[in-house]
Amino acid sequence: MVADFKANVDINKSQRESNYQFYNAVMRSLFGIVTYYSINGVRHKFTFGYFSRVLDKSANHAKACYLNLFNDNKDFSNLFPTIDGVPLFGGHIKEDTLWSLSDNGPTFKSNKWLNHVKVMAKLLNVDIDAKFLGPYHGKSDCDIYFGAWTKIIKDFRLSLDSNIMKRTTASIVDYVNNRFAQHHFNTKPATQRNGVTKRYKQSIVIYPTVESFTRQALSDCAISEALLPY
Repeated sequence: MVADFKANVDINKSQRESNYQFYNAVMRSLFGIVTYYSINGVRHKFTFGYFSRVLDKSANHAKACYLNLFNDNKDFSNLFPTIDGVPLFGGHIKEDTLWSLSDNGPTFKSNKWLNHVKVMAKLLNVDIDAKFLGPYHGKSDCDIYFGAWTKIIKDFRLSLDSNIMKRTTASIVDYVNNRFAQHHFNTKPATQRNGVTKRYKQSIVIYPTVESFTRQALSDCAISEALLPY
């Protein structure tokens, strides 16, 4: 897996922009997770986007997205064939490698993030290896995904639709998903390269919510206080 945060997206932009819109930006965060997996010797790639009102690009934010992906995201669990008696983690998935881009050093290059990785490995019963790409690592699949987002949002702001469509979090996600489908990002057929079949698909989730993120932060604080030596 390769993950990173994109620069925040202002969803309150339109072709005819008013002064109110200019001075009242409505920002949303985007956390991308590119998943590489192999089934019966065939390698695949699926990108998950987490679009949220939470602008805290912290280790807690990344942890919340990963836990949602592993526990509650049906698109993720559907990537693997269902076999009775074989659990997803520890069965289909025995080990995982989390590559974090160094652009967000304070987020991933921290003791808190490494502790989160350790806790997730224990909860999921898999071996997780946390790695980092160094500076000047070039463009990754996350950057390709973010570039597609940037192009779609830019085209939307220049279109007549932006003047009449409600610019909410849900409507923007629906618009982006539709544009991805039109450009065959979701439906690109399998391609053969060096004898290996590859498929590239994506899905977007509105998560974490402010409420769930606040509850998780309070829970983490309570656990930290319980571990203090007094």
